[in-house]
Amino acid sequence: SSYAIENLVKVLEQYDDLSITLGKDQNIYFCNVPKDSIKSIEKLVLNIFDVVLNKIPLCLTSCIGVKGCPKGVCNSQGLTTEIHKFFSKNNLDIYTMRDFSINVDGCEDSCAAYIADISLAGKYEKARYGIYPVYSIRINSKGNESYSVADIPAKNIPQFMYSMLDYYIHNRDDNEDIYEFYRKEHSFIDTLIVEYKEITVDESGYYEDWGYTTEYTVRGDGDCSSGIIDLIELDISNINDALDILEDSELSEEREEELYINIVLYCCRAFFSVKGLDVSSNEETYETFLDYFIEDGIVSDTFRDIVIFAKMGLGRQLIANREEVIELTDTIKRLYIDMDENLQFTNIEQSNIVKRGVLGNLIDLKGVDCPMNYIKVKRELSLMKRGELLEVLLDDGDPIENVPKSVERDGDIVLTMEGGVEDYWKVIFKKG
Repeated sequence: SSYAIENLVKVLEQYDDLSITLGKDQNIYFCNVPKDSIKSIEKLVLNIFDVVLNKIPLCLTSCIGVKGCPKGVCNSQGLTTEIHKFFSKNNLDIYTMRDFSINVDGCEDSCAAYIADISLAGKYEKARYGIYPVYSIRINSKGNESYSVADIPAKNIPQFMYSMLDYYIHNRDDNEDIYEFYRKEHSFIDTLIVEYKEITVDESGYYEDWGYTTEYTVRGDGDCSSGIIDLIELDISNINDALDILEDSELSEEREEELYINIVLYCCRAFFSVKGLDVSSNEETYETFLDYFIEDGIVSDTFRDIVIFAKMGLGRQLIANREEVIELTDTIKRLYIDMDENLQFTNIEQSNIVKRGVLGNLIDLKGVDCPMNYIKVKRELSLMKRGELLEVLLDDGDPIENVPKSVERDGDIVLTMEGGVEDYWKVIFKKG
């Protein structure tokens, strides 16, 4: 709390070499403590934290998450705030839970996953409209044993945690920790899991992370390229899922045709994000793939008929040419595996690829979200000669925070960033 920090600073100011450091176990360690002052410093510190513990019996801790950790995929700080709000609003009896701890981590690496009674580790999953933030929940014992409870969408976490802890508070034995409680009462918690683990029908808010109002992307440390990878992997995952379903021998002919058409569709659109291509229909997807991937020589012309069959909805023709469909999926997967760190296709003769772009001095990307804005900037810079300048208009918020960082990581240069123009920025990039 701010109270504890302010008073810790006062203690440090009283001793010349005294310092503190934060341990991986999320404890505070005092360094360079004068031998003759140990007792007095201990008394000062205990007084500080005795007040804090009296005010806040429940220890709810978060790592920095996507706000500053390159491994972070979820906004753990935002979720922690929402959990606290929900507990307070619904009057959870936290004063019966002294020494109870909850750790919220923004990734599955989970720096301190096993030192709390309950730990939450951020990750993401895919659904019909894209990817969404999820937390893996573990219940831990004092002896380093643990139960992996469930993966719950971030949106549902506050209510799930409240329901589980409220039941625990009112049904536990004296001094019974939640690990032992879960061992005998897991059936009720399993019922909660069924209720909260799925996205509801309207899907409202599931594709946003706590603390953000824009569609969820794997933000990491301002790296727009991670969002592109998410989109590619989503379609490759869709391909694999469809192939798995096709192994079911009891599929109807209509369902089998549908799956083969979908597989070709996923293959066609998998790399649109790399090229900054926007399409509004399945028909346009097939046409764009033919134009930008087959005509440009990225994908072999031998797959042209397969794409045309899918465009025309000829599922039976695709079934009759299933070996070519499988070969197309293998080609798409190889392209992904062989992409370099700049998301460029390797093992492709670059001279055969048609250079496309606005080819002007200004790109207006107001209203274009991450990562598509970054992709469009990256595409234009790839068409330019070393030293040439590109002016880009970007929205305030995530676009101006993320795009320049990602462009610089690619080896290009940010010359100027001029803000204060309504709600957007003017950025001048130099081809590196």
